[in-house]
Amino acid sequence: PSTFFTDPDLDYDEFAVNLEVGYTFDTNWTPRVFLGFAFFGGGDSGDTGSIFDPAGTDLAFNRLFSNWEYSEFLANTDLSNSIIWRGGISASPRENLELSLLISYFQVDDELDTSGVLGDLFGWGRNDDDDLGLEIGLYADYAYSSDLVFRAGWAHFFGDDGLGNIPGVFDFFESAHPGNPIIFNGTGLFGADEDDDYDYLFIETELKF
Repeated sequence: PSTFFTDPDLDYDEFAVNLEVGYTFDTNWTPRVFLGFAFFGGGDSGDTGSIFDPAGTDLAFNRLFSNWEYSEFLANTDLSNSIIWRGGISASPRENLELSLLISYFQVDDELDTSGVLGDLFGWGRNDDDDLGLEIGLYADYAYSSDLVFRAGWAHFFGDDGLGNIPGVFDFFESAHPGNPIIFNGTGLFGADEDDDYDYLFIETELKF
């Protein structure tokens, strides 16, 4: 863990769950609907009294370089200390074209508590809101050949209070609450303001040798 952490007895003792069920209809376009749930234990942030010690007494579940990615915004493959509800539908209008819609809702398992010395000094307090936000994504995969695939997608994230409300440079001493530790396997704070919306648009290719 980071050298900012002050407890030499931090433990990794959390667990994780990733479930997904779906059904593919045997009709034109072969539509498939699915529901998913993921849980990554957040350890115990406790009363750290410092935003530089978000792990508290126990560390969150470490995903150990997982290849699962749940969001275009919150993290890559190191999202932890989170509860994720997912659902979507996909269809193939043509044999080599797949379209999909994905909706995900994100929550925090263990909220950060900064109500100790530094929290009281700067008025940060505890982030009691466990709602991170809602993400909607539209994606298209076109297989030009067995070796070449083109992909495009657009995602929108509706931020919620669990993201935190970090003051700017000129209003640093105003009351605020920090983001929750969800990145870097639950050891890093997510530095975005609550209630903000974000968009992500991409085009990519996959070439197999």
